Amino acid sequence: GIDAVETYYSKYDVIEEIKFFGGEPLCAPETIRAVAQHVTEKYNRGEIKELPVFRIITNGTIMDEAIMKMIKGYQIKVIFSIDGPQELHDAMRVDGKEQGTYTRILENFKKLRVYTEGKQPQGIDVTYTALQKNDGYSIQKLTAHLAETFETKPGKINVSLVTVAPDS
Repeated sequence: GIDAVETYYSKYDVIEEIKFFGGEPLCAPETIRAVAQHVTEKYNRGEIKELPVFRIITNGTIMDEAIMKMIKGYQIKVIFSIDGPQELHDAMRVDGKEQGTYTRILENFKKLRVYTEGKQPQGIDVTYTALQKNDGYSIQKLTAHLAETFETKPGKINVSLVTVAPDS
């Protein structure tokens, strides 16, 4: 991670955002911490002009006190990936034991919100598929449900559309 950051800083004066995503970034909190610390130290030494925004897009299944402390300490913006009400989300997202993750995500979302005094998570990413549509959830109904359940403003919910061939 640090090598990647240094490669970019060798080419660009400013990095506006460093985003940790793909797979589950919180499986490697030591990498996130090392990169955030390295970049913050560069900024404090005056080696870079601006401190980039740090952002994590997480499935929300991992959230312990060390991770929350890192998030708060480096002011990392957190986005949770949630795909709908429990029955829909759990049909698409399971853990290694084939158990739905919705309940754990809701608990971790609330835990992080309390720990950061309401500053995190910043929002929710939703992948909208035929499953939600076929279950009667329009994008509006889905975002309204998530906004109410997770006490998040509708404008803080990003929806990505996934199209599936009609014969799939």
